[in-house]
Amino acid sequence: MLTAWNRFRFDRLSDLPWLAAPIRFSRCVFNDTSQDKKIKVETFTPPNSPEPIGPYSHIAKVGSFITIGGTAGVDPSTGLLAGSDVESQTTRILETFETMLEFVNSDLGHVVHVNVFLKDMKDFEAMNRAYSARMGSHRPARTCFSVHELPKPGVLLTMNLTAVTVVSSDDK
Repeated sequence: MLTAWNRFRFDRLSDLPWLAAPIRFSRCVFNDTSQDKKIKVETFTPPNSPEPIGPYSHIAKVGSFITIGGTAGVDPSTGLLAGSDVESQTTRILETFETMLEFVNSDLGHVVHVNVFLKDMKDFEAMNRAYSARMGSHRPARTCFSVHELPKPGVLLTMNLTAVTVVSSDDK
């Protein structure tokens, strides 16, 4: 019987006529040759950061690799938005990131990538002004998405990021 899977099965890369360039495959290995070491994922919600609004931690860390989940411009001391404009919310998000990164031995200068989720692309320039002011000359990779809705009323944007520690785990 000919199924959809069988019709689209290719045995060799040369069977893919639209493939013009060769593909390189790489494999990520997560085990250590010494039997006593295992990869450990640590999760944190540091003090002086907003309470998560769902069942998650703000930070996940593996070795010197750090991810911080979606963060809104909420003042952790009051639980309220930092302001009703995108610049004040952007500034608050980056201040919160500084606090979180410091907790795991990093800083904004060690950010690798930032995702920005804007409710309205008309706020792109205002967000960029606040972002540039806080990030200084460091320009990590960044992706900006327009989103229809965000989970907390009044939130105009959220951001998440990836970073590395200031000192790698191997240097300790």
